[in-house]
Amino acid sequence: MSRKEITLQIFHPILFSFLSLGLASGAAGTGWIYIIPIVTTFSHILFISSGGVLPSPSNRIRVLRLVFVSLVFFVALRIRSMTAVNLGFLPSQIVQIQGRVIYDSSITAKGNHMMKIMLRGCTTLAGDSASASGIVTVIGSQEQIISFATVVNLKGHFSDGLFIYDDINVLGRNWINSIREYLITKLQYRLAFDSDDASVLSTLLLFGRSDYAKSGIKSLAQNCGCSHILALSGMHLGIIATLSTRVFGKKVFGKAVSFILVFLFVFIAGPRPSLLRAALAFYLSSFQIDGRIFIVFLIQMILFPFSMVELGCCYGYVAVFAIVCLSPFIKGALFQFTGRLSGFLCASVSVLVLSAPIQMLLTGKWYPAAIVASPVAGFLAACSMIMGMLQLTFGRIGILIWLNAHVYSALESVFTFFGTLPSAGWLGYLVLLVLIAMPIVALRIIRRILLKRCGSKILEV
Repeated sequence: MSRKEITLQIFHPILFSFLSLGLASGAAGTGWIYIIPIVTTFSHILFISSGGVLPSPSNRIRVLRLVFVSLVFFVALRIRSMTAVNLGFLPSQIVQIQGRVIYDSSITAKGNHMMKIMLRGCTTLAGDSASASGIVTVIGSQEQIISFATVVNLKGHFSDGLFIYDDINVLGRNWINSIREYLITKLQYRLAFDSDDASVLSTLLLFGRSDYAKSGIKSLAQNCGCSHILALSGMHLGIIATLSTRVFGKKVFGKAVSFILVFLFVFIAGPRPSLLRAALAFYLSSFQIDGRIFIVFLIQMILFPFSMVELGCCYGYVAVFAIVCLSPFIKGALFQFTGRLSGFLCASVSVLVLSAPIQMLLTGKWYPAAIVASPVAGFLAACSMIMGMLQLTFGRIGILIWLNAHVYSALESVFTFFGTLPSAGWLGYLVLLVLIAMPIVALRIIRRILLKRCGSKILEV
């Protein structure tokens, strides 16, 4: 692979990670985001007009890449215009809003009920009504989780961009939601949800129902930079797909079963950004497509635009970009010095290379302990998820309950131990980059020395 190809392979994930952060944080609505599609479009128009005919396949591929990047950024602008909050009145005048829930609601660590809705209308204290649009976060005291696509009417007031509601009224729920809620209720009952912390964790990993008040393990995971382990993503979907192919085989029947089970898993867990990304990638895995993850990125932007403004979506794509595009280089360098241990560390190190700057921009710190904690916690979370599936299949057998409880205790201990380790800032991130660069530079120096010695011996012969 040439230097240009390596540079391009590293540049693309950084570019798309920056775009994903812009969508999630709201920065994509101003400044540089408008300039990039204009510059890229103008550049490939100049390229085409100057040459008239594209002389080689490599040039055609370059132009296609520029067109693809331009298309992605134009779609990003469209998403920002769709999700930006537009109200018919001043926020201080509004006492009532209506809209559709875009994700299952959740219970925060303080016991508050939180959900995000796509606005449809708003009403003032004087009784005047107007249409509204955009996504707004609402918080209140409702204890029951409300599923996505439910239409609600909320009474309350705006405060610092949030809508604090005092009363909630469900206006409509479609039949698909009724089926989904029925399935979740039956499955939770079979798993004996609420009976112990281990079952709460298994329910979280299987159904995505988030309730901080019932278990403190999410806070422990956050303290060591491992929140992504408990958020439904490609890892959890991969467990479903892998188990189905192991049980039913890898031929046509096994693949068909895995496709169905993955669809049911996403249907029950809800259209969460990372799950949508993983499902699209899974269904496209049957096609031999270069740069599949970037194709998935564009498809998700077009089909599920609301999911792209979630911070979890940003972190998910950053992690995948790092693993797909960066980890081969990092693993190759680390393998010369750490051997098989490089396979254990390269994924979490690669993810931190791209995600640590985002964490520092948002929170001011990142967690070096996640390099070791993530793979260990990921394994234990997978075990908890499998224990939950076994209990759904065979019932709450004593040995399964005992094993699941010990898995939960082990995961809690891992989060507690690594949570005591210090966080780092930009200086620590610079040290991480230097430590990664050192084996890469050392390896290149060693290769040059060997090439010179081998070349001189050949000349002597």
